[in-house]
Amino acid sequence: MTWEEYYKDRVNNVVYLQKFYHKYKPFLDTVALKINSSDIVYCIGGGIGTELKALLRYYPKNIFAGKLFYVVDNSWEMLQMASINLSKVSNSIHYLQADLLDIHPEISDLIKAESYSLVISHGVLEHFTNKEIASIIKSFPTPQVHYVPLNKYNTPSFGDERLLTQNYWNNSILKGFKKELESFNDEYDLIIKIN
Repeated sequence: MTWEEYYKDRVNNVVYLQKFYHKYKPFLDTVALKINSSDIVYCIGGGIGTELKALLRYYPKNIFAGKLFYVVDNSWEMLQMASINLSKVSNSIHYLQADLLDIHPEISDLIKAESYSLVISHGVLEHFTNKEIASIIKSFPTPQVHYVPLNKYNTPSFGDERLLTQNYWNNSILKGFKKELESFNDEYDLIIKIN
């Protein structure tokens, strides 16, 4: 099964969006607070843009006024699905096809030139090796807010995700980064704030 096949039934699915919002509300609340001081939001590994859709639908419209949003994904098909999924929530969303491990210099320069940007990801980092995660984090400006599932889940949901402990994220993968970690949903899920 491909990522596109896995997510196709979730595009413009109101029930899925409501479940997503309720399950990941602590992550979304954290992102919403950080958006206030940002002009541009980069949703890396953005998939179908569910986190942006939940933010734009369930949070006060005034915090998004004048903001630009970029959904960044390596799959053109996923970006097309994101465009459909997000078409009715904002006209300030742009789509960038990019491999997070090999960001094109033009895109990298654009991202680094923005002084008031926020980088977010949901369910992305756990699909990479420790070294690749460090490279991805270093490729983008701070602040960053990431969500990852923890090892309390019995099996990965899809793909090659690694279910790790909060301690491993803190002391191994993110060692040396200025960060804050916050678990939620009875320590099944983790918010990573890179400052």
